[in-house]
Amino acid sequence: MRIIKNKVLWLVFFGLIIILSLTFWLGKAYTSKETQVSRIILAIKNNQEKVLKDRIVIKHQQFNPKTNSFKPLVHYYQEKPYELKKLKNQLLGKSHDYNYNYDLVKKGHSLMFFPKYRLQVAPITPTIRSNVSEAEVKINGKNVGQTNRQQIYQSKPMMPGLYRVSVSAHLRKQLLTETKDFDWNNRAYEEADLPLKISSFIIRGYPNATVLINGEKVGKLNNRGLFSVKGYPINSKTLVQLKLQSSNKSFTSKPYTVQMRNNGKYIQPEFNGIASFEDADNLIGNIWSGLNGNIKTPKEAEENNYDDYFVDGIKNKSFINLMKVVDRYEKDKDIANFFYDTKVISVTPFKKNKTKVKYHTNVIITPTHNRPNKLKKVAYEAVIKTVDNTSENKILENKRLGTISQHIYQTDAVSKLRKFK
Repeated sequence: MRIIKNKVLWLVFFGLIIILSLTFWLGKAYTSKETQVSRIILAIKNNQEKVLKDRIVIKHQQFNPKTNSFKPLVHYYQEKPYELKKLKNQLLGKSHDYNYNYDLVKKGHSLMFFPKYRLQVAPITPTIRSNVSEAEVKINGKNVGQTNRQQIYQSKPMMPGLYRVSVSAHLRKQLLTETKDFDWNNRAYEEADLPLKISSFIIRGYPNATVLINGEKVGKLNNRGLFSVKGYPINSKTLVQLKLQSSNKSFTSKPYTVQMRNNGKYIQPEFNGIASFEDADNLIGNIWSGLNGNIKTPKEAEENNYDDYFVDGIKNKSFINLMKVVDRYEKDKDIANFFYDTKVISVTPFKKNKTKVKYHTNVIITPTHNRPNKLKKVAYEAVIKTVDNTSENKILENKRLGTISQHIYQTDAVSKLRKFK
């Protein structure tokens, strides 16, 4: 009887050893590093959010993840399964292609002996930039705040992954929105640039002209013919026009379509049959600078096509008068040399296909016998005619209004010209 009892005890002892051994080996297999990593990867692949909440820890406990906060991470790896394979190899130490947002760490034990492995995630804190202050910022459809005075929104810590960000603002009775998708999975500090389609530009034209944008009056050009527009919403139909009254007539420019490439630049709407300030400046400058060269007689003017600057060429009265002035200077024995320079003061529509220009001519006269140089400023008024169907501008009339001032200089007069203006 005693022998039987001892056999039973030995059987129980060996049975316990076998059970404990099996439990240990099964527990070791179930809680191995490879097995736990595979469960984490499978949970990401199959969007098992409750499993992820148990098996993911946030680095430095920067925020407490909720179930739906894993969606961007899951979405990223579902969209890019090859990246999920790379993550698994990284966690198992089989890859040198390292994503520093993720790491495998030990957190506690299972069955007292086996370490628990968790996926440690480093949160991201993206910086969202726009070009408007107090713009509403949404991340994955959720309103998260507004841009500050520096036109920046700094996000709170959140899970790496795929995100859709939108920035919107009401400007000039229009709702503007810019939306982009971002891959924020590989770095801790991410940036997003979402400028709204607005443009700041300077309109140039005739002084005191009324500025119309999409038919709405927004202001007037100043005495210098300039008007600044800041932060105006831009689309395919943003049209700028100028409207003005001159000689008891109303003139409206052709529509100018503003685009994003105009940002920070000058724009100049054109009038049909009316010379622009730049056109007038070029034409007046060419006429007088031409007299500084070889144009001394009507014949030389024809040979150098100088008469093409005038309506009717050498028959134009203004052309004839200019030639007389040049001839008088050429024949004056007290004048060794002369030089012309011009400055356009104003350009205004006059009549159909005609533009009135007021300008100053500076003539520098170098006398003979080493006498002082003379600088004379003379006021002129010209009428420019725009030739039909060609947009070519020519002088119709050029009238001398009178001498504004005269100065005598002992030094080089040309060096004083800019000051003289």
